[in-house]
Amino acid sequence: MIELLIAFISSLVIVIIAIPSVIRVSYLKHLYDVPDERKSHEKIVPTLGGLAIFAGFMISSSLTIHAENFNYNYLVGALMIVFFIGIKDDILITAPIKKLIGQLLAAGILVVLGGVRISSMHGFMGIEELAPEVSTSLTIFTLVVIMNGFNLIDGINWLSSGVSVVVSSFFGYWFWQSGYTDLSVLSASLIGSLIGFMWFNKTPAKIFMGDTGSLILGLIIGVQTIYFISLSSSSPWQINSAPIMAFGVLIVPLFDTLRVFIFRALKGKSPLHPDKNHIHHRLLELNFSHINASLVIMLFNVFFIVMIYLFKDIGSFNLFCLEILIAGLFSAIPSLILRSKNSKKALKIVHPEPVKNTKKRKSVAN
Repeated sequence: MIELLIAFISSLVIVIIAIPSVIRVSYLKHLYDVPDERKSHEKIVPTLGGLAIFAGFMISSSLTIHAENFNYNYLVGALMIVFFIGIKDDILITAPIKKLIGQLLAAGILVVLGGVRISSMHGFMGIEELAPEVSTSLTIFTLVVIMNGFNLIDGINWLSSGVSVVVSSFFGYWFWQSGYTDLSVLSASLIGSLIGFMWFNKTPAKIFMGDTGSLILGLIIGVQTIYFISLSSSSPWQINSAPIMAFGVLIVPLFDTLRVFIFRALKGKSPLHPDKNHIHHRLLELNFSHINASLVIMLFNVFFIVMIYLFKDIGSFNLFCLEILIAGLFSAIPSLILRSKNSKKALKIVHPEPVKNTKKRKSVAN
């Protein structure tokens, strides 16, 4: 327990101390995000919050992890690659293909050299053990998808960081209960860093995490996800249907990204073409504030984790169908409300209400 406290407190303190300096340097060097028609903020805001998150996580985890259950060195190497990709994109803008190559390289280091792999599907769709080449490809794909999922939902204050706190808290608790101390310390370091960042990211935001932060936390949570899946069968706190359970834990970034990509493809656009169709954009259109929209989505993520844990024994396929159904309903509700409001507005324009004559008639004297 002492390792968890040290990891959490040290990362929290480091980020709280570092961010004011990062903000000052960002303004001095003009390293900030300028609002445009796609942005939901109205003034310039520094985007190098990921620098402080990275520092807090790296220092605290290096001090407290003994690398008993996994090779920490390969995680550090992969994070360094993602860190420099994110920093360059936040400062100079990086071509999407270069970002993807960097993500593949980081994932490849973890999978090929570090041995971080999904080796079994635990019976989902009748699939058990995976062939080595399938395992390698699937794990790299999973890590890249999770990184981009957290990057894509980072559109309003608290959202990507808040969802990461929820997800990492679940994984950290499971690792701790299962006896994987180093992996739970990894979660504590990330949570402390993110809570420190969230203090400065609350509305009105003083700083954004940028691509540096979202890619880093996506990679760390991706590693947690892979270990959760691979260790679940041998853990004292065994989880049936581990891959589907992991999908449910990450339902916000994964399902929202999948939904948006499908809608873009149906409209004949590139899946990477930016728009305002994410669930948080819909909540903003319903006049939710940034923090309230993020809290609604975070609470949904908590509810979803509790729900899938209670139904974890109904079978992989049934659990997957339940997850898709509930997530689909939740994401559709804001759009349905907006459609109803727009229909009522259009109806009022076409059929305006008659104006009542409130003037009294003057009586004519005889």
